[in-house]
Amino acid sequence: MEDFVHPSGRKTGLVNTNRLIKTFAGCDSGKTGHTNEAKYCLTASATRGGTRLVGVVIGAEDSKTRFSEMTKMFNYGFANYQSRAIVSTDIPVANISVAASETREVNLYPKKDYYVFERKDLPNKISTKVMAPDKITAPISKDTSVAKLLILDQNNIVLEEVELVVNQDIQELNFGQIINKIFDKF
Repeated sequence: MEDFVHPSGRKTGLVNTNRLIKTFAGCDSGKTGHTNEAKYCLTASATRGGTRLVGVVIGAEDSKTRFSEMTKMFNYGFANYQSRAIVSTDIPVANISVAASETREVNLYPKKDYYVFERKDLPNKISTKVMAPDKITAPISKDTSVAKLLILDQNNIVLEEVELVVNQDIQELNFGQIINKIFDKF
């Protein structure tokens, strides 16, 4: 329950009729409903450990049944399924040589995270393949896309293409640095 205070000072009491918000750990949204034709209904969402489940109950005989059925579905889902990160924007997946810069090599990071939803007892066989040139040439700005990461299923079918970016500015060699490099070779 929540009291909403209007600018005039008048209060309106709001009641959430989705009991699972209080009783089911991770339930963060839902909508209850009832009509004579559909009977007691509930659509709800819950998140645990990075996995979000959405469930729908239609045709329950009473309000208590719709909540118990949703609880059973959520418990089954969280016990048997998971979302697994394949790539994360925080973790480099490859590195690449850099030409015309003091920076000899730079890490490549996925531009976005990619997850798979899978059964816990039958994890998906996912592989990745980097599609990149042998080297890149400075200057390059941070977050510039320089390559691609293919995410492949067990049959080598592309599930997703994710851009790979550099996470730093890479400066081009200046004239003095080029001269020093030439003299270092002698």
